[in-house]
Amino acid sequence: MSTKYESSTPIEHHLRAVLPRNISLRPDRWRRGWLKSPVSMLFVLLAGLLVSGCGMQQELETAKQNVERLTAENKKFSEIIADLTQSKNKLTEEIAALETKNRSLTDEVARTQKAEQAVLKENSELKRKQNECRNELANLEKDKASLNDQLDQLKKQIETTDRTSIGDSAGQQPPEVGRQSPKPREALSPCDAVLEFMRKTEEIVRRVKGGERAKQLKDLKQEYAARLNAAPEKARKASLQWVAELERSWDKPDDNTVFNLLSRRNAVLEACEKDPSSLGF
Repeated sequence: MSTKYESSTPIEHHLRAVLPRNISLRPDRWRRGWLKSPVSMLFVLLAGLLVSGCGMQQELETAKQNVERLTAENKKFSEIIADLTQSKNKLTEEIAALETKNRSLTDEVARTQKAEQAVLKENSELKRKQNECRNELANLEKDKASLNDQLDQLKKQIETTDRTSIGDSAGQQPPEVGRQSPKPREALSPCDAVLEFMRKTEEIVRRVKGGERAKQLKDLKQEYAARLNAAPEKARKASLQWVAELERSWDKPDDNTVFNLLSRRNAVLEACEKDPSSLGF
């Protein structure tokens, strides 16, 4: 049981732990003069220092823990700041890329609008040309009908010529018309020479076949070359095209043969300002 002189404070507990057993903390014994001893006073000072040191040690531990906690938090916040900075830089780059892409898209839209205007303009021009082609086609249909009439007349002329020009002997070798034909008279104009060249070409094509036909046509072209060159360019080209078409399609005509022959013949007549009735073929 505790007496009235015993203390229950923490300091007294520490003092009892470090002081010798023969030293009492009771006030009545203090009055007896034990504090007058140097050794006793030294023990009291040491006890005070120990008590104070224990408190400082605890504070140091607490401060150390606080420093470690703050250091960890500082490291954590530094990492967060670094991540945020990296994210900010990335977002800045993405914004710059989006702005560049936006400018490109704006330019592309402008080019598309410009191209659209050009297409609309071209479409309008094509519609106009289409209408012109329709009108021209209608005119060609009329020309075709007229050419069909001329074709009927040409067939009748060919039938009449065949009946009068074919010899009685079936196996008779046709003469080399190209070589035996006299040269064009000097009095013939270039256009008359072109028409005569076409007539003689038709005669060779009707009478001769195979390689002999090609040979005689070649000789005939050489014979009339100078006069053909003196004729109007359009008449010269059309006559040569007429000869080529006649040679190609005489043995195996197709649907376009008559049209091609008549159109080229009419081109010669138009260039030479001749009437179809003056041809003789």
